[in-house]
Amino acid sequence: MLTQIFKSILVLLVISSAFVACKKDDVTINQGPTTIVGKWVGEYGYDTESPSHYYCFNIKTNGTVQELKKSGEVLGSGTWQLVGDVFTATVTWDPPYSSTFDVTATFDQDAGTLTGVWGYAPSDSDGGEWYMNKQN
Repeated sequence: MLTQIFKSILVLLVISSAFVACKKDDVTINQGPTTIVGKWVGEYGYDTESPSHYYCFNIKTNGTVQELKKSGEVLGSGTWQLVGDVFTATVTWDPPYSSTFDVTATFDQDAGTLTGVWGYAPSDSDGGEWYMNKQN
C-alpha cells in the first residue's frame, strides 16, 4: 500500500514539474519608435532619380524642425506637423541660400521611417523623393 502511495506521489511530482518546465517565456517584440521627435537620417533625390543625397532632420517637440548637414551643422529650420501618419514640414535654408522647401511623408511608427516627396515651396512634390530612418 505504501509503495502504491509513493508511486502516485512520484507520478504527480513528475507531471507537475513538466507543466512548470513548459511555461511559455515572455517574448519582447521591438515596437519601433513611439514618437516622431528626434534625429532622422536618410537621403533625397532630384526629380525622378533615386534618393542618394544625404538628408537629415532634427524634429523637435515644440513644432520646429532643423535640417542638418552631414557635419551636424544646421542648414535651415522651419515648422512641422503630424496629422495621423502624414508628416508635413516647411524648411527655409539659412543665408546665403534662403531657399524654402515643403515636404510631405508617411510616418511608419513601427518601422521608424519617413517616406515621401519634397518640393520648392509652395509645392511639396516638384523636387523629388526622400526617405529617413529614426536615429534616436
